[in-house]
Amino acid sequence: EPIKDDVILCQSDKLGNLDVVGNRCTDNDAGTIYVSTCAGGTVANNRVSNYNATVASSGNGIDINDSNDLTVSGNLSYGNGAAGILVAGNCNRISITGNVCKNNKKVSAINNHRGGITFGLVSGTTMSDIMVSGNVCDDDQGASTTQLYAIDVKNDGGTFSNIMTWLARGKTNRDIAEIL
Repeated sequence: EPIKDDVILCQSDKLGNLDVVGNRCTDNDAGTIYVSTCAGGTVANNRVSNYNATVASSGNGIDINDSNDLTVSGNLSYGNGAAGILVAGNCNRISITGNVCKNNKKVSAINNHRGGITFGLVSGTTMSDIMVSGNVCDDDQGASTTQLYAIDVKNDGGTFSNIMTWLARGKTNRDIAEIL
């Protein structure tokens, strides 16, 4: 039976080495797996889908905010209202590897989280030492494609440094180097 509530992982920088592994989460009204102000841990081998046609705020599959020293790997994030994986705010030493992000951004009114993997910065925030490697970001819905980019960067005045990215496969890849 899928978990029907948001999985809130970490909301204190005093907590570290938090592992969220092997969960199945679907149909929430906001985010599915949410990590905020966390210092260390792993989000791995989870299956998340977060699109509820009756809720206009259906959100991201995996949501990482203002966190450090995290590994996000081996997750299947599909059919979400917004991004498959979102990394936002002040984030350092984040590794995003071997995930599948498929057919996301189901809510057309959401304009900022358009990719399988999306990075979001606002003025005054910094991301550094981010590794994105071996992920599969795809949209196979034909004429009804919703996931606009494999990797999307939404930068409204933040600072990036030491960002490395390699895709295993993606039909719509926005080259991170062009945006930085």
